[in-house]
Amino acid sequence: VMLMTLEEVAALWEGNLSCYNLLSPTPGTAGLLAMSSFLPLSRRPSEQRVGLQEIPPPLLNVSLTFSNDTSSEAVELLLSFSLAIPLTATNRIDLLLPGFKSLRTTSLSAAAGRMQFDPSSEILSVMLEAGMAAGPNHGLLIPQSLQMYLPLRGLEENDVSLGWRVSLSKQEEQWLPFTFSQSIIRRIDNSSVSFLTPQAGALTDVVVSLRSFEPYFKPGISVLLLLPGFSPSSPLSATGADSVSLAWNASVQQLQVNILQLAAAADNRSISLLLRKLRLPVAGVDRVFSETVGFSLLLAGKLLFPTQSFTSVSLVGAFLESRLEVFPRNPPGSPVGLIIAFTPSMQLLIGETVVLTLTDFLGTDNNLIPLSSQSSASYFKEASWQQSSHQLVLTASSPLDRSTPVNVVVPSSSGIRSPSSGIAPCSAGSCPMRLSTSARNGPVLSSDLVDYQPLGYVQTLTISFSSYVLDAPVALSLSFTLSIQLAVGDQILLFLPSFSSASVGQDVS
Repeated sequence: VMLMTLEEVAALWEGNLSCYNLLSPTPGTAGLLAMSSFLPLSRRPSEQRVGLQEIPPPLLNVSLTFSNDTSSEAVELLLSFSLAIPLTATNRIDLLLPGFKSLRTTSLSAAAGRMQFDPSSEILSVMLEAGMAAGPNHGLLIPQSLQMYLPLRGLEENDVSLGWRVSLSKQEEQWLPFTFSQSIIRRIDNSSVSFLTPQAGALTDVVVSLRSFEPYFKPGISVLLLLPGFSPSSPLSATGADSVSLAWNASVQQLQVNILQLAAAADNRSISLLLRKLRLPVAGVDRVFSETVGFSLLLAGKLLFPTQSFTSVSLVGAFLESRLEVFPRNPPGSPVGLIIAFTPSMQLLIGETVVLTLTDFLGTDNNLIPLSSQSSASYFKEASWQQSSHQLVLTASSPLDRSTPVNVVVPSSSGIRSPSSGIAPCSAGSCPMRLSTSARNGPVLSSDLVDYQPLGYVQTLTISFSSYVLDAPVALSLSFTLSIQLAVGDQILLFLPSFSSASVGQDVS
């Protein structure tokens, strides 16, 4: 709202009012100005609406065309337009190109200016190195040397997902649609990867499904699968075609599946491959990592298109490390507090839960257990205990970035008690304490929590002496039963007040 006050009485008049240093609306917009006058006597506003002059965008009649409609070669892009205002060498033209790819990772200096494609935002930027005068018949040529590839999903004519903008200052302008953009044939309809055993670090069978609009899948075609962090078992096998051969390239983490023979009735526009016994990455495959899993097709030694991300990838999370401490170290069956530490490989969102299963722990249902943290950040502030399932459920109170260490403390006042039979050591696959989560960015199946200190007790103990003479050497005879198994190197400590020995600090056998 701009308020203007008349400093003297004005007679009936018609004139212009000018204001300076106002930022105009976004180019390409139109609207109404509301003008109100406040009369001193009545204090009643009198409003009159007037039209706001339309502010044209800097580019007019903007069209985008391509040198060819192919997926196997880089293409030239031609941007044609008229200029409503002159542009200077400090201005930048951005093109929003979702689905496009560039194999060039550095900027390119061309006749139109310095160009670079950002794969994360899918924006092609052209920094002008010379000015352009207002008027028609302007164009920018994006040369083939920028190595731009068309999207496999295709493009409709005047595709609404594409856009352009001109940055005239530090203020980012809004994206505007093209007046015309060329259509592109759709080549790949759908692509997916799923894991039959979705557990990080585990061997699993992998299902790869590809569906295309082109008859790609014939004998002689090779499917290239980019699988970073995966490792194959030996021997690796695949089904989904009558005859295939496999080649694993460890240096680039790529599996080449050569289709040697297909059934006569096979659909050459789709294929589903079952790869047996690939080991998932230790950190799993979360939403961020899934973008690095990709595929391409190879025919007669030539790539039909650059590596593409899959449309759908089953997400698998992981806890990179996990640890549990019980305090105080009281006899089994006593109230305990818990220190829980873990590092999720994936992002956790507000409201998502991490479930700690504590088999044989005791307690009463409690839906409000306050949590504290031994670190400065506190991502979990409340938990609940469910006695029927022996589960402690931690609920995220703030977003947690991937690979962020978490440390939470459950107070001993929570009512949770250690198992009356103690806590025995375990081996992988048989641990009584397990972690899981249903996080959307990478769920984790119930997995072992192996880093903890066992808690046992002496069930029976008998001590007898070889002699009852005071201040004389005596032999001790011990007889006891323990609740847990001892391993080589474990120790039994006996507290013998008022006893003494000349062999202090020495082993006695």
